[in-house]
Amino acid sequence: MVVAGIGVFMFVGLIIFYAITSPIRRINKGLYEYQLNNFEAIPQDLSKNINSSQDLNSLQNSVLTMAKKIHSQFGLLKRTDQLRKEMMVHLSHDLRTPIAAQRAYLETLLLQKDNISPEQNEHILKSALSNSDALTRRVDDILELSKLEQ
Repeated sequence: MVVAGIGVFMFVGLIIFYAITSPIRRINKGLYEYQLNNFEAIPQDLSKNINSSQDLNSLQNSVLTMAKKIHSQFGLLKRTDQLRKEMMVHLSHDLRTPIAAQRAYLETLLLQKDNISPEQNEHILKSALSNSDALTRRVDDILELSKLEQ
């Protein structure tokens, strides 16, 4: 009789334990699925109402809010990364243009040094200096942007 009572008590205790831990296991399962999906899609296990105590509902809502925030932040990071890549493409083009022009002027001076009039020489040097100034402005802009990001 005592053994049967202990058996019933243990069985009831097991049911209560399962009832208490079931919502926590479901929240944990949802977080694990979220992690496996690289935080891309919020699992349904996190969105379903767990019909449990106030504390567990509060925990689930906090986890769901956190998951939504992480999802939003990942989207923002992806967009920022895409914009940064586009900026680098434009930036490299903007830097190459004055460098290429300056190189061309300097090559002209080097290759045609005996055939260039003083007026042409001055024009080429002023153009090379102008390209150097443009390059300096672009580099200064980059440095200013990097200061703003800090």
